Amino acid sequence: MPAKISFPLNTFQPLGIGYIAAVLLKNGYEVEIFDVLAEGYDCEKIVERGKYRYVGLPKKEIKKRIKMFSPNIVGITVPFTAQAKSGHEMAQLVKSVNCRIKVILGGTYPTAYADIVMNDKNVDFTAIGEGELTFLELVKKIERNDKKLHHIKGLVFRKGGKIIVNQPRPPLMDLDNYSVAWELFPMKKYFEAAYKIKSSRSISTFGKRWATIFTSRGCPFQCTFCAGHLVMGRIWRPRSVENVITEMEYLIEKYQIQHFDIEDDNFTLDKNRAKTICREIIKKSWKIEWSTPNGIRADTVDEELIRKMKRAGCVRIIVAPESGNQWVVNNLMNKNINLNYVKKVVRWCQKYNLLVAHCQYLYRVLVF
Repeated sequence: MPAKISFPLNTFQPLGIGYIAAVLLKNGYEVEIFDVLAEGYDCEKIVERGKYRYVGLPKKEIKKRIKMFSPNIVGITVPFTAQAKSGHEMAQLVKSVNCRIKVILGGTYPTAYADIVMNDKNVDFTAIGEGELTFLELVKKIERNDKKLHHIKGLVFRKGGKIIVNQPRPPLMDLDNYSVAWELFPMKKYFEAAYKIKSSRSISTFGKRWATIFTSRGCPFQCTFCAGHLVMGRIWRPRSVENVITEMEYLIEKYQIQHFDIEDDNFTLDKNRAKTICREIIKKSWKIEWSTPNGIRADTVDEELIRKMKRAGCVRIIVAPESGNQWVVNNLMNKNINLNYVKKVVRWCQKYNLLVAHCQYLYRVLVF
């Protein structure tokens, strides 16, 4: 997904389409992941009178690649609303190559604004929430030219000029049965981007071979500012420790990964599970580092867990109080976290020399 934005946006491994691709491969479909942003991370130009930066492969090259693969269906991920314009432009570009290609948009932006997305005639379908099974069921229908789509949960489509929103799809509960099609990602490009400070987590991954992973999905909390639940839901679903360690081992052996970004919304929600993951990493004696860039809730950790995280290679965590005012945290943000405990967690991190960051910039916004 290229980006046409007014602020920096660097490469990241889009795990959502990686999971969808793996499901399709498992069911016998030919799949290719074309990460336009990663492959063109060093292609940047100012557009629209200096208002936006376009980062990604040139459109001419994108069209060429689409023609080479000659797909029947193209799925476009739009994880950020800031990329909405690029998402719609990509849909138009695909249709300009071949108007018969079916275009599906997924990600946080299409999930939140499905009605707006479906007003774009270049978009045939929108997948709401987790897309693995929605995408698979839709592909099977398209393959059979079966136009009865009402029973595909999580799907938005048009019929007779009317936008149809199907029932939402329940969260996937058996996460050990799903994996990422890592072999389809341009891994070397992510490593190059990290070296040139063009990766999304460059502060932790500079110069390293890195990978992002989810060890769990979902968040049970009701914070008013967060949109994560739109895709991942409010039910926290962990992968088994064995499944997580197996994926990490695969990435270390195949790609010599040196740093992992654990992208969970709630990696430490189950303290005992987090401690077990740390113990298993320590047992493996891997020479790796890892971080939790999406942040952790301070009240889900204790000193023992902080100590184990450090021993297991954790180099940076983000503790997100969101505000320095307890009333704001409780009443406006509905986060209900004790700020005094946040201070305690920060002191533990300092004690064990674990770099900790927090959302201090939000304090200024809230004061305004």
